[in-house]
Amino acid sequence: MVVQPLLKTAVATRVSSVVRTSSHSTRFPVVVSDPSTGWTSEGSEIDVSEPDLDEINCVPSALKGLTVVSNELVADSDPSALEVVGAGLVRDLQLRLDSAFFGETVTNGPDGLDSLPDVSTVDAGSVITDLDPFAEALSKAELVGA
Repeated sequence: MVVQPLLKTAVATRVSSVVRTSSHSTRFPVVVSDPSTGWTSEGSEIDVSEPDLDEINCVPSALKGLTVVSNELVADSDPSALEVVGAGLVRDLQLRLDSAFFGETVTNGPDGLDSLPDVSTVDAGSVITDLDPFAEALSKAELVGA
């Protein structure tokens, strides 16, 4: 009632890879530098190369909500009060999740994209009149290998 709609509506979950876990922490591998390749003549031994690997230990934060609905309201409502209240929880969860994802740091929550060092930004102004800010953002992303 809440998780699936949240995964479908939050921008953060639509632009990311969602990893479900029941562990206290999850370790994600990070490739610091790729292994190298080279042109090799027929019958020659291939040079061995190893990547430089690291890892990020991620301890998930909990975004939770709790609300109370009476049995009478649940039994007598049309549309279902559970669906209406659940949709309200999803809207608030989505707002808070996306705010944390695109923000800096949240108390008891995750560090967002604004907390990353060396991030390029583009000021699109208060009113978007053309596609120039998007072209500039794409250009900046391509410069760093995105």
